[in-house]
Amino acid sequence: MEQLSFISSNVDPLWCSWFTGFLDGEGYFQISPQPKSKTAFQICLTITLREDDKYIIEEIKSTLECGRIYYISYKHERVKGHHACNQWRWTVRDISSIVQIIIPLLDHYPLRTKKAHDYVIWRKAALIKSSKAHGNCPEIEDLRKQLKVIHQTPFYEMGYSVSNII
Repeated sequence: MEQLSFISSNVDPLWCSWFTGFLDGEGYFQISPQPKSKTAFQICLTITLREDDKYIIEEIKSTLECGRIYYISYKHERVKGHHACNQWRWTVRDISSIVQIIIPLLDHYPLRTKKAHDYVIWRKAALIKSSKAHGNCPEIEDLRKQLKVIHQTPFYEMGYSVSNII
């Protein structure tokens, strides 16, 4: 399999396949309104793991050379008597990293679950945002609504198979 230009030549294609599978299970694609704006929006890819899996989050950030890592403490919840584990979160919001790293990776190593359809919608929004033509783009609100519907519909009811998503 050919090496992709977005990552250095020392990234193992098996790692890329592993990442795609991991993202299928643990990732979250988000399109959200930009605060204090009627037309702007944010694109985000997130993976959140328990505190003891920090090394995985660090490996993803190091390998892909993009995104930020955040620590999420649930100490306040434990004080209330709730059982809540602290977490680590890897998030990519930078549109150039999304377009130059994440999209080529996921196009080359496709998602296999229902999340593949989320990706198609999220990808469209990312490309609109990167084109800087999103100022008055009514399609964005429609894409956000589609993501919400997908999260509530079983994959087999949507009429999609892995081969016809992308």
